[in-house]
Amino acid sequence: MKKNKILIGVISIMFAGIITLGIIECNNSNTKDNDKLFIGNGKFCQAKRLNGLGAIYDDDYIFFDCENQIYESYNYSNKKNDKKLNVNCRNSACSHNNDKCEAYVELGEYFVFNSKIYKYYNKSKVVSGENRLYGSIVEEESGKTVFKNSIPTDMSSELAIDDSEAILYVRVLSDDIIKVDGDRHAYLLDKNFNIIYCHYNIGKFPWGAILNGNYYYINDINEIVKVNLTTFESKSIASNGKAFMADNDENFIYYSNEFSELYKLSPDDESSIKIADNALFFSVQNKYIYASGGDNGNKIIYDKNGKIIADYSACVNMGADSAFQINDKIYTIFNGGVAYMDLDGKNYGEMMQ
Repeated sequence: MKKNKILIGVISIMFAGIITLGIIECNNSNTKDNDKLFIGNGKFCQAKRLNGLGAIYDDDYIFFDCENQIYESYNYSNKKNDKKLNVNCRNSACSHNNDKCEAYVELGEYFVFNSKIYKYYNKSKVVSGENRLYGSIVEEESGKTVFKNSIPTDMSSELAIDDSEAILYVRVLSDDIIKVDGDRHAYLLDKNFNIIYCHYNIGKFPWGAILNGNYYYINDINEIVKVNLTTFESKSIASNGKAFMADNDENFIYYSNEFSELYKLSPDDESSIKIADNALFFSVQNKYIYASGGDNGNKIIYDKNGKIIADYSACVNMGADSAFQINDKIYTIFNGGVAYMDLDGKNYGEMMQ
């Protein structure tokens, strides 16, 4: 889990190692200019993990958001590559050890949305003697600010006292909608970064999903909530126990409860079936589910019906909820590098910074 996330201590205490949405989002073909920050050829794509965005990539390069807030690139199209990460900075004289480096992102990440690369970040300011964080989203190429986070104007003073202008997470939910999480509120934004929906009862996980025209999230009392994006009516969906964390693919929602049971929920009839035990932390990728029971649990790969594919506990720095898929590999960013393995857990390795 990224150590630079704002106020993430609350989450890390609860979860001990967190969070990916296994749906890879690609955008329009684009041949990049080698003078630009993100070089390579082909489509800009994005691999998402549950607690953030993780990486963006094209046909040649993967750009990882590493633990030191510095973006590092890996040329996976070069078969002779030595698996070494390189700081994604064009200045050969740069020491890459402070915020002057162009690879540095202050408390934020890059993401791909509506065929463009954007960056969200947070700036610290002292207001009335208090250090506050202010979050913004900018278009990478032009530097234009497209969104500034703010406390909702109709939020009660009791709730607002625990809120802030900081951006904790950005999550791309579809080609047209992104979710922006603050301390207490969450906004859904359209492709022009206009607010189309807001709610204040956000839970500890930034997960959100759009399926069949409905928005789903986990609220602050561990319920899965469904919001109709036409009428904006909302309701809680019955689950087996409290929803600890959730993920989804194109057709189903998967959630774990306080008993470390993993369930598969159908959005159509809202029925749930248990598919695994000892799977408190997990992520759903294109083909498989990567799960762990916690500090003392084995790391297991399941198919989407709960059949065990492999035990990957020996892959020391490979996560479960913090894993994400790019093409035919699974990756996890850890403090000092990036771990990788095949989809079935074989051929584990590490790329170091």
